[in-house]
Formats: sequence, structure tokens, C-alpha cells
Amino acid sequence: MLLQQSKLAAMGEMMGMIAHQWRQPLNGLGLIIQDMMDASEFDELDKTYVAKSMADAMEQIRFMTKTTTDFRDFYRPSKVKQSFDIFETVRDVLSIIQFQLKSQSIKFRVQCTCLRETIVVENDPAMPNCIDGLMNVYGYPNELKHVFMNIINNARDAIVNKKKDNPLGHHVEGLISISISPEGNNIVIKISDNGGGIEESEMDKIFDPYYTTKKLAGTGIGLYISKLIVVSNMNGRIYAENNEYGATFTIELAKEPAVLKEPASS
Repeated sequence: MLLQQSKLAAMGEMMGMIAHQWRQPLNGLGLIIQDMMDASEFDELDKTYVAKSMADAMEQIRFMTKTTTDFRDFYRPSKVKQSFDIFETVRDVLSIIQFQLKSQSIKFRVQCTCLRETIVVENDPAMPNCIDGLMNVYGYPNELKHVFMNIINNARDAIVNKKKDNPLGHHVEGLISISISPEGNNIVIKISDNGGGIEESEMDKIFDPYYTTKKLAGTGIGLYISKLIVVSNMNGRIYAENNEYGATFTIELAKEPAVLKEPASS
């Protein structure tokens, strides 16, 4: 029941994101239609003109279709455990939320430390996969996406609130940093923000059901559900701590058994 409540709350957030993402392509389609009407009025609507306009319109429609597909896949429950790539899971979440972060002047940075390379990406969810293939865990990918979305939304809210509380808040640059790295038999994901952090008196309570703070506004069940998913469904660990500029949420998950035997570095 609580999981369903959490997903419904997140769905409201997602609908807002989709509306924001669709605004630009809908405006683009309107301009294409208006341009074709003007071209028709001035006798310029030949086959070449129509073909180009159709191609431009289809590009906008493909973008909108991908958005709805991402939304559908996000809420499709993972019925069975499976092997999946953490890096790819983070990428899917950022592709959904990127436009909302941009509209609130919040940047994101992702660093993935693989065996043979370190990938760093800023403000672009089109990230390459780790070539080592060592970022796989075994569990429920869509449930973990829900965890990432909850934490990133909380980070966003903390940054927005910090900007509101600061007289010069519009000059404050928000930043959400995500690091993914193998540590022994685990994969460790850290999601950090510069939203001012969590009061020490509240740190032990943020994973309790229905507990909310000023900086972690909402229903109060998002982090509770996130902990249930990580601990009970993924056999992992999740905890929060403050960093110099805000809060850091750390998730530790066991590597998929098949990748525990890492290839020797060349």
C-alpha cells in the first residue's frame, strides 16, 4: 500500500516533467504548421518543402513518443529479478528528469569508475556504458529507478528551498553529483547535492514512514519506501550523511554473481 502511495506521488511529479518536456516540441509542431500555411499562401508549398516539414514534424513526434515510452517503462513493475546495469539505470532516470532540473538551474554530474576507465558526464544523460561490464547487479531495475528518482527529487527540493531562503538565491548554482564505483564485492552509488544538508537531529528519522522535513517535503514515504526496496528487495544498504555543501545518500548493492570474478587489468 505504501509503495503504491509512493508511486502515485512520484507519478504526479512525472506528469509535471512530461508536460515540461512536451512544451518545446508542441511549440515546434505549431511553428511547422504555421510555416506550411504561410508557404501555401505564398505558393511555396512544393514537394521538397512538404518533405522537409514532415521530417521536422516527425522528429518532434518521435521525441514525444520516447517520453511516453520512458514514462510507461518507469512504472512497469519488475516482476522477476534480473541482471541489470546500474549506470544504465541512472541514465534512464536522468533522461526523464533532466529538463525539470535545467528549468530550475540545477546541473548534474555523473562519474562512473570502471576497472579500466573513469567516465564523467555533465548535464547529458546520453552516457556510454562501462566497457568493463562490471556495473551489473541482480534485482529489480524499475524499483531501483524509483529509489533514484526519490533521492534526486529530494536533492532538487533541498536546492530549490535553499535558493528561496537565500536573498541571492537566483545566483546559487544547484548541483547534483552521482558517483558509481565498484568497491570489493559491492557497487556503491552516491547521490550528493549542495542543498544545505539535513539537520543532525533529523538524520535518524528521515527513513521513517510519514516523516517530513522542510527540505524533504512531500508525503514522507518516499525515503521509507526507498529503504525498503534497497534493503528488503535488493539485499543492500542505504544511508545518508551531510557533506560540505549538502547531503549525500549512499546505496551499496552486491555485484551480480557473474561479475564478481573481475577480469584482470591489462
